[in-house]
Amino acid sequence: MLRCISEIAIAQQTFFKPSDTLNIKRRNAVVISEATIGGLTLIGLNQIWYADYERSKFHTINDNSEWQQLDKLGHVFSSYQLGRIGAQTLNWTGVNEKDQLLYGGTLGFSFLTAVEVLDGFSKEWGFSWGDFTANAAGSGLYIGQQLLWKEQRVLIKYSFHNTKYASQRPRKIRPRLFRRGIKRL
Repeated sequence: MLRCISEIAIAQQTFFKPSDTLNIKRRNAVVISEATIGGLTLIGLNQIWYADYERSKFHTINDNSEWQQLDKLGHVFSSYQLGRIGAQTLNWTGVNEKDQLLYGGTLGFSFLTAVEVLDGFSKEWGFSWGDFTANAAGSGLYIGQQLLWKEQRVLIKYSFHNTKYASQRPRKIRPRLFRRGIKRL
């Protein structure tokens, strides 16, 4: 029994260790998985979220003065984190550093731009150049630091602290803990 557990532990260490050279099976699995998950997410978002709103011709809006720029920070955060995960996943496959940054580092920008295009066809919203720029800034922050320092010195993080004020304004501050944390985004 101990030998079996030991062999499983060794196999996990080998599996999770980044490859020193290009591992084509890993790379293909990552590319197929990311394309599938991203595509299904966009289809689901289109069917679940946008289906409830009237469609329109593609149009742009300027929403830079709304939400006190908090939504722009959310775009920077999301693009940065998706790019970081994309690049690290490609590192695990043994893809060279240039391609990690080009394909992995821009994952957030690419995905969020697709969402922005969906916004552009919704009468309720529209393609926001401010959101697009924030997406580029998030990816640029990750890629720029990797190119400049080979590490992330400026990290974008999200935190949430529960307070007693939620019960005083339940319509503004959601009653459930998870929803309160998301509302902050």
